[in-house]
Amino acid sequence: RGLGNALAVTLLLDGSQKVFNTLCSQQTVHFMPSPHTPDCSEKQSGIWGRSGVTYDNDTDRIYLATGNGPFDPDEHMWADSVLELYSDGSGLNGDPVDSYTTQDYQHLNSDDLDLGSTSPTILPAPVGSRIRHLGLQSGKDGVLRLLDLDNLSQKGGPGYAGGELVEPLTVPQGGMVRTTPAVWTNPEDQTSWVFIATDNENGLPPVGLSAFKLVVDQADNPNLNLIWKNDRGGTSPVIANGVLFYANTGSIIALDPLTGKQLWSSTDQFIFNLWQESVVREIHWESPIVADGLLFLPDNRGNLWAYGIDAVDIQTWVGRILLIIMGGRLVIILARWMIKRISRK
Repeated sequence: RGLGNALAVTLLLDGSQKVFNTLCSQQTVHFMPSPHTPDCSEKQSGIWGRSGVTYDNDTDRIYLATGNGPFDPDEHMWADSVLELYSDGSGLNGDPVDSYTTQDYQHLNSDDLDLGSTSPTILPAPVGSRIRHLGLQSGKDGVLRLLDLDNLSQKGGPGYAGGELVEPLTVPQGGMVRTTPAVWTNPEDQTSWVFIATDNENGLPPVGLSAFKLVVDQADNPNLNLIWKNDRGGTSPVIANGVLFYANTGSIIALDPLTGKQLWSSTDQFIFNLWQESVVREIHWESPIVADGLLFLPDNRGNLWAYGIDAVDIQTWVGRILLIIMGGRLVIILARWMIKRISRK
């Protein structure tokens, strides 16, 4: 079991390093394997969200989330927390600059529900929000927590439990959040959206994808308004050219981000897949990216798939036409067989 640490390296100058350890944070050094020193008596509190740390240009701060382990600020232990660091990777007086820790951190630790299964997500504050710099943190428990990046604890410093801006919300589709949410600004009305995919360690439902629009309540607090959800889980979603893409084992799916309506799926091409090795294999944590007009996705068998986003319609529709023709012929064959059996009787 490892121990979480953030490392910042000055690349353009002298290569100097700043180390922040999420356990025994007063020791800003690289730990050695026991029994060598320096070392920390505790383990865990790993930083294993997919993006590692998140940098916010507006606040000029680094934000990270930690996994299961001990939370004890007096002993400089920061498990199951969101931590704020300076942009050079350093903390303040042996601690983070600020922190957020759930009220139920003991429950998260005992039930293996790491808060740090996903990294902090920077959200554009909705129009009218009293909060300028907004963050979102979830975890294996599937709970969505809106945070003030300028005051994570709502106490003006680190070491407190609680600090959510509004009542935390459980993802409506169920499942664990071990993915990175996709953030999108609708160009038509400049509203901010966030899309969250879930999965489970056993691969079983309930899982899915949900879409939230950021709104403000009567007290000018930002909040999440559910717009749609589905029951098809997957990995981290991505939006390109107004289309929402995400993947699960066997398929890549394209959706309308405003409605959740399916626009395309790689399984639409399965007529061609009968004689081509073009079926996406098992997906673990692999996620799609879009670059230079192509969508790329690795799978768990060492394959890298590339799809031309603007060139799939012909193949898809030809596949559907072939399916209709073949299906019609199958119905005719079955009907003739039934007639022959009835006539023999």
